[in-house]
Amino acid sequence: MGEEIGWQSYLLPGLLIYYHPIVALNISGIVWVEYLIRTIIVQFMSCWISAYFYGWITIKCKYFMIPPTMIHFIWNQINPRLLGSIYTNTSGWMIGQQWKINGVGLMGCFVYFIVAIIIIIQI
Repeated sequence: MGEEIGWQSYLLPGLLIYYHPIVALNISGIVWVEYLIRTIIVQFMSCWISAYFYGWITIKCKYFMIPPTMIHFIWNQINPRLLGSIYTNTSGWMIGQQWKINGVGLMGCFVYFIVAIIIIIQI
């Protein structure tokens, strides 16, 4: 809701005073991207790096999908409660900027990166 108040209710009407609607919408969209870009990049990195972990489990289980699915399900239950939700920007047990501390944020990238290195060494 904060983004709608900031971008649609404040920024966009101000831009429409000076610019054509297409230009105003483009400027508003660029500002919105600038606001979210850290989160998007960090989530991209987290998914990429975590593919080593989930893929390794899948390979070790001879492509039996229940173990990696269960681990992913459990992670999706624990992560928001412990580290907060990067999707809703709500805190969990640990408090801080979600793009930094969340399991799919910078902290998660760091942990997954260490796990990925261990897996690469074993392969």
